Amino acid sequence: FYLGDNINESAEVADLPLSSLTYVVFKTETTGFKPAAGDDILAIAGVKVVNQRILSDESFQSLVNPYRPIPEGSVRFHGITNDAVKGKPPIKVVLQEFESFAGDAVLVGHNAGFDMQFIKKMEEKATVYFENNILDILLLAAVVDEERAEHTLEGMSQSLGGNIKG
Repeated sequence: FYLGDNINESAEVADLPLSSLTYVVFKTETTGFKPAAGDDILAIAGVKVVNQRILSDESFQSLVNPYRPIPEGSVRFHGITNDAVKGKPPIKVVLQEFESFAGDAVLVGHNAGFDMQFIKKMEEKATVYFENNILDILLLAAVVDEERAEHTLEGMSQSLGGNIKG
């Protein structure tokens, strides 16, 4: 559970129940696992949740053109091909749109720290800065259910009776 860098604001948010917060559940897809080694964002998606209700009409989804070939190993993982991103906007445009969509909502993700590394890497280029509070479901699950051997999104979904659709 990470609450961002603004300690005063974070302390106020940390005292609020999740049900009272507006948040954006988000996910990125990338060319690989190492932003410092040059891997890039290929897609960002998110949906807004207000008053514990998913606002399906307030969602965000965009492919990103990395302007370089996508490694075959990455394509096998997420299915995003070079043809799929051809003609799509660059990360600068997509991050500006995602920042506008998210506003000051809490950003929620499974292993959100991973996604945020990629977003933070591109903030200066996109001239946007995400100061949102972050809720990392992976870290929260590890604290709440420390007996579980793994906390994959798929495993957590199955244990709660859910099904992840690709």
